[in-house]
Amino acid sequence: MSSLTQLNPEHVNEAIGFIAQILGRELSGDFGDILKDGTVLCEFINKLKPGSINKINRLKAPFMQMENINRYLEAVRNCGVENTYLFMTVDLYERKNLAIVALNIIAVKRHFGYGFEQTRTMSGSVFDAVGAGTTSNPHLKENVTPEEVRASQAATIVSATPQGVAYQQQTTTLPMPTAAPAAAAPPQVKFCSGCGTPATGRFCSGCGNKLW
Repeated sequence: MSSLTQLNPEHVNEAIGFIAQILGRELSGDFGDILKDGTVLCEFINKLKPGSINKINRLKAPFMQMENINRYLEAVRNCGVENTYLFMTVDLYERKNLAIVALNIIAVKRHFGYGFEQTRTMSGSVFDAVGAGTTSNPHLKENVTPEEVRASQAATIVSATPQGVAYQQQTTTLPMPTAAPAAAAPPQVKFCSGCGTPATGRFCSGCGNKLW
């Protein structure tokens, strides 16, 4: 299995830890199972950017769960996260590449300014948020400005220990999954050919037929 598709436990812990931090509740269980129906991801992005997703499907129908994932991906794209870090619906729903799913969540974390310390080589917990005024972490600067947040997005991990992570401002933190294809734009399907229901996702919300 390539490094691109090999699920890194550290990435999983960071991704799930960040989602739990944003949602304010504990998430336990298998990484793929927690996220598979898309509801947690939709709630997560709505917490970071309220109103990103207007409707979250709560039913267990596969096409509705995949629609949740699609809505999350569209919301993340609209927030400005690079296409490089977007995954395909099947990467999560069919567990084809959970590694890129974890990287996507970490990319969202970085995009919204979480997880960076602001000095050149100090170390601090990656779960500490910047840009939120002050912090109790002695390794992180207080009263972080938006300019500093943007500058911190050029950081790279140079060492990691159980006590924290050291960063250096040189290159991006996340590995570039160049082998992963960008999410393809859906074709212009407006109505289900089977029942005539307006298309809102990959699967028809009326009859469940696959639209593309």
